[in-house]
Amino acid sequence: MVSAARPLSRTSSTPAARIVVRSCLYPNPLTVAVPTIQNVAVTTFSTASRSRESGADRAPGSAWDKLLLAVLGCVAAYAVALVVAGEQVSRLVFDPLGFGLERPGDLSGEAIDYIVFVYGVLGAVILGWMIVLIGIACGPLRRRERWAWWTVVTSSVMWFVADTGMSLAAGQPSHAAFNVAFLVLLGAPLVGIGRQLRRT
Repeated sequence: MVSAARPLSRTSSTPAARIVVRSCLYPNPLTVAVPTIQNVAVTTFSTASRSRESGADRAPGSAWDKLLLAVLGCVAAYAVALVVAGEQVSRLVFDPLGFGLERPGDLSGEAIDYIVFVYGVLGAVILGWMIVLIGIACGPLRRRERWAWWTVVTSSVMWFVADTGMSLAAGQPSHAAFNVAFLVLLGAPLVGIGRQLRRT
């Protein structure tokens, strides 16, 4: 007769069997910890990268950045003055340069009002342009992104060529000289920043 199989007793389990059971119930802590360490490393690296990027936006920038912002700020203030006090700006700035309202007797009040209106429109356009340039200068240009430098340079050159060419064609060389002075002020920091870009 075949004897019935005896149930496994508690004492019949071998140490090896206990190890297998224990390994199934309690995985190796090292195998659990490895993915956790990897996740922590990736998270730490991403956080550090974001901190560096945000820190670049808050960085004070070089002397060229500060000079560029100073020039743009002055032009923005000039634009606001054109909007709110165009006639006074003409008397103080344009008349001495020879392209203002230096002969009001030759113009009617309606004509002067229209010219002041044109000054206001011009100031509004310049103000919008300066706000865009200041935003670029405070962000991507400070991080030395090349497209930002090219955007500021291209917009400035296009303004200078169109405005100065129109001034010379209209027989206003003094206004063309005014543009040259502004271009020198704006171009100096852009040249300095361009040299820094070439070294990166």
